[in-house]
Amino acid sequence: MKPATRGLLIGCGSVVLVGVAFAVALVVWFRVNGDGLVARGKAAQAAGASAGARLADAQCVDAALADYKNDRGLVGAVQARLWLTGCLGTARATEGFCTGTPAEGQIMASATWRVAACDAHGLGGDSTCPNILAEVQKHCDARVGGPRGPKP
Repeated sequence: MKPATRGLLIGCGSVVLVGVAFAVALVVWFRVNGDGLVARGKAAQAAGASAGARLADAQCVDAALADYKNDRGLVGAVQARLWLTGCLGTARATEGFCTGTPAEGQIMASATWRVAACDAHGLGGDSTCPNILAEVQKHCDARVGGPRGPKP
């Protein structure tokens, strides 16, 4: 066997081995910490629902993104999204909240709208913020007869 071929096989085997080890470590980590993460997620959604009872839908978005600014990690983003889900579910609907919010199925319009909305909240360039705002689109898609226009 040529040395280059042997090196390529060893390199590929090493990458596969590291990938398998990472996957096993991830599964073990989730088995140990999964219940705590689920509990935190449920608590965040319940807290959002409680807050939403006294807020308007736009205030839910502002509050969720303000909280996310204080914890920009992956866990903070998930908590902000779950909180926003709960909040929007109980918040007071306001006229025009969904205006300009594209349907989730409009991929390019969704990406453009989410990035513009993140920019407007001082989170320009943040790659996780648009995922949080997906909840606004879900909320607006579920709202019966909600106005849907092209402006961000």
